[in-house]
Amino acid sequence: MTPLVNLSRAALLCSLLCLPTLSAVADVRLPHLLSNHIVLQREKPVAIWGWADPGEKVTVTLGEESKAATADKEGRWKVALKAHPAGGPYEITIAGKNKITLSDVLFGEVWVCSGQSNMAMALKGAATGAQEIEQANNPKIRLYTVSMNSLQRPSADGIGAWRECSPETVKTFSAVGYLFGRRLQQDLNVPVGLIQSAMGGTDAGSWTPLEAMESDSQLKGSAECGRKVFAEFPTQPLDQSGWETPGFVDATWKTMELPQAWGKLGLGMDRLEGVVWFRKAIEIPANWAGGDLELHLGPIDDGDTTYFNGVKVGAMDVDTPDNYKIPRNYPVPASLVKVGKAVLAIRMTNRLGDGGLLGTPEQSYLSVKGEDSKRLALAGTWRFQIADRWPPVGTPSGLYNGMIAPLTPMAVRGVIWYQGESNATAAGQYRHLLGDLITGWRAAWRDAAMPFVVVQLPNYMAVKPEPGDSQWAMVREAQQQVAASIKEVSMAVTIDLGEEKNIHPTNKADVAVRAALAAEAHVYKKDVAGDAPLFAGMSVEGNKVRVRLAHVEGGLEVRGGAIKGFALAGKDGKFQWADATLDGQDVVVHCDAVAEPVAVRYAWADNPESTLYGKKSGLPITPFRSDVPAER
Repeated sequence: MTPLVNLSRAALLCSLLCLPTLSAVADVRLPHLLSNHIVLQREKPVAIWGWADPGEKVTVTLGEESKAATADKEGRWKVALKAHPAGGPYEITIAGKNKITLSDVLFGEVWVCSGQSNMAMALKGAATGAQEIEQANNPKIRLYTVSMNSLQRPSADGIGAWRECSPETVKTFSAVGYLFGRRLQQDLNVPVGLIQSAMGGTDAGSWTPLEAMESDSQLKGSAECGRKVFAEFPTQPLDQSGWETPGFVDATWKTMELPQAWGKLGLGMDRLEGVVWFRKAIEIPANWAGGDLELHLGPIDDGDTTYFNGVKVGAMDVDTPDNYKIPRNYPVPASLVKVGKAVLAIRMTNRLGDGGLLGTPEQSYLSVKGEDSKRLALAGTWRFQIADRWPPVGTPSGLYNGMIAPLTPMAVRGVIWYQGESNATAAGQYRHLLGDLITGWRAAWRDAAMPFVVVQLPNYMAVKPEPGDSQWAMVREAQQQVAASIKEVSMAVTIDLGEEKNIHPTNKADVAVRAALAAEAHVYKKDVAGDAPLFAGMSVEGNKVRVRLAHVEGGLEVRGGAIKGFALAGKDGKFQWADATLDGQDVVVHCDAVAEPVAVRYAWADNPESTLYGKKSGLPITPFRSDVPAER
């Protein structure tokens, strides 16, 4: 396994949950998103949904309000409850043939925190992480991490659970997401729910619905690529009902010698990402019957759920750090231990790497508890069956299907989006991708004005001695264009918060503050300066250029002694560094080497010098170029 990302639960049970319908449901069931400690969006209708037997009546009760629905022929049901103001805790009961009670339910503000590794970066890795973790006891903030998974079809559910904010729960949560939410909770004085759905090293196309890309002439090719890849994978997983039970007939399954990684065997399993079951029959000695045992399996890549005689005895989630190195040691209670045949069953999931049982033969055995010398070897022949295959991470729409679609029935306030690094090599497409992502998500949520706060890429890489082209600058420009052209999209400028040699800058506190300022100004309409100064036009005055800026109430200020980062070009298009001075709320730019300037740029580089800030907002000027080419 490649430890590029920590995969959160990598879709244990995902092969069942990713279906929009279930064929055999039995008890009323809810998606994982609807669990204890949830924060529901205040002042919006409340959707409660799930699965039951076809035709089963399901009644949902919150306080004095009850609504009923009948499960359709595919077992799906949904009710809508009235909107509530901020507050709680409440209980919600869901009753059919069985009864479920959701406890400790709050109403407040719910935000989705999505993107790639800088959004996924855990609080414990931030510069102020240790201090923030220590002070993170706040039950009015609730955290939910979406299982990381790329799927060929929109998922109806995703593994996860709501947790109260505490030093233990917050340390692995998104630093930007948590610090953003904490600021809102303090300023608004209402509960805040934060949903982290992010994955390192991913491009925007992975997060964009295919339908949104298909309607864009610039991205039809990406959508076609996604559909072609998805066509190579099963439309649904195999029915895995009863595969863990001793009486299940596995005679048609293939065999494999374990332990070893399945990706190195051939057998059609090289680079297999998905779900594979393994089963092995063993004989329990008479003198072991009725005694506690210990099951040792060695490390597994990635996740596992392990059964003894049909009963779950252990599991390891894929969000466990270095899980592919950790031996699985599970207790087997005496009540399951009977003389004669017993069956071990392991449901393994793999998202990255080779998959399988990775330890040595000596690590795979069943022993009497406390008497390690009394053991049965488990190395050898096991039967196996592939239950599901998943498309590779990076397939267009794959992460949308697996990590965003399961959220869309639930009302949220908005989205914080921190991504773009992986699109820098094709920066010209990014404006289309980001725009289609936003419109596609809004369509899925049925909220045409759902707010987005886009975190603009920070400065990164070596400082260049001369002005020039920059892919990262083009991505920043695309982000700004989207914020300017699509309603209810705002932007947090971070051009001064990066690090030259670290693509994951550790100053996440200021990133979160700027994102929160944007939300407070545009979503919550608070009287705060939430917008960074923005290029509003230029005029040529002899051999000088006058730059006009928007959002400069209170004027401008220079940090670091002198204004840096401006460049001018004449008709030859060659940019030269330029001097700049303040003239009221304008900036006057001049360069002796450019007698007849026609274009001006500011902070247009991978890692530019930027020393000019709005005096009232304290925010840096947004990078810009006046010579924006006509869109192709």
